[in-house]
Amino acid sequence: MSRTTVALLAALEAALAALVGLGVVLVPLLLLWAVHFGLTLDASIFLRATADIWLLGHGVDLTVQLDPVTAELTGVAGAAEPFAITVAPLGLALITTLFGVRLGRRAAGSGHPYIGALSGAVVLAAVGLLLGLSSGVPAATPSLWQSIVLPAVVLSIGAAIGAVAETLRAERLGRADATAGPLLARWRAMPDFAGAVVVAGVR
Repeated sequence: MSRTTVALLAALEAALAALVGLGVVLVPLLLLWAVHFGLTLDASIFLRATADIWLLGHGVDLTVQLDPVTAELTGVAGAAEPFAITVAPLGLALITTLFGVRLGRRAAGSGHPYIGALSGAVVLAAVGLLLGLSSGVPAATPSLWQSIVLPAVVLSIGAAIGAVAETLRAERLGRADATAGPLLARWRAMPDFAGAVVVAGVR
């Protein structure tokens, strides 16, 4: 498979990962909008909430500021001050990671693992930028640089795992391809305890 084909397929896979993750959030919110609110509220509120939740799920910090009336109703001192939400619903990042693994396996199998990972990361960075710019309102503002970097990093981690897994599988089948070797070589060059630490950390 040519580099261009690998890059295009990886870009499509990354776009699909973003769409699936956004869809998982958007569908329940649209049902809430239709059933509970009777389609009376502005739909853009739910679209912005979808973007914010997806970004939050990839580790992006969300700065929230209550309006003065709501802050006063809470009766909590300092409620009007902005605060950051940093706890991420990581199931959304898992979706992106799994798509990244598939992307990495396919790219490594085609002989161009870095092209695939780079193409997918660029698409996710563009999606993060678009969502970061479009979803920010005074009440909830995502960190723009994190919106660009973190979703791309999540996909790249999945792609690296997929590329290494595909290389190991190819070795077991006796048809190892050296093009995916550098990642595997770096993994094997680590001391034994480092690998155990990484595995324990993932668990």
